[in-house]
Amino acid sequence: MLENVPYCPTLPTRVAEIKALSQLPAATKDRIFPLIISRPWPNAKHLGRTWEKIEEAIGNRRFGLDLDIHKKNSSSNKPAAREFDALFESRGGFENYYELVEGIPNAIPVLRISNGIAPLVSDQMEHVESMDRGLIVRIEHGEVTNPLDLIDQILDSIEDISVFIDAGWSRDILSREMWVSSIVDRV
Repeated sequence: MLENVPYCPTLPTRVAEIKALSQLPAATKDRIFPLIISRPWPNAKHLGRTWEKIEEAIGNRRFGLDLDIHKKNSSSNKPAAREFDALFESRGGFENYYELVEGIPNAIPVLRISNGIAPLVSDQMEHVESMDRGLIVRIEHGEVTNPLDLIDQILDSIEDISVFIDAGWSRDILSREMWVSSIVDRV
């Protein structure tokens, strides 16, 4: 999926990041594959505004579409917040999320992880296979209970897979490097 892609930035859907992405030259956009960590667009009434902003910024290019778990269950009563929270429902193998991704032609799904594990993996794989776009597995430090078991489970389930390892920020870079290295070795 990402052969010959020299740079895969992880970008939250904040105004500054999406504006910067939109201002990149077309040739640069052609050489990157952003993993976009989505959340409701500021002051948007509906969540669809987020997808519009992403598509305006990236154009007709592929990107990974993840969800910002830190914006889940916000105290907002806006329809956009309720629509966003519905994407985290595990019912039907995260059916709401995968239906959303399927409706965005250039979006690649990201394996849904909840409470440190990937629940309903077989149901999630059915959604992924029906889309035939591949899968991104994003392993974020502190968010996955056992990343090595997750890798073993997923690598046996699907062929077209890309793994994003997010070590996060830490003063203890050596322990994070060991954590990342163990996952890379397993892959």
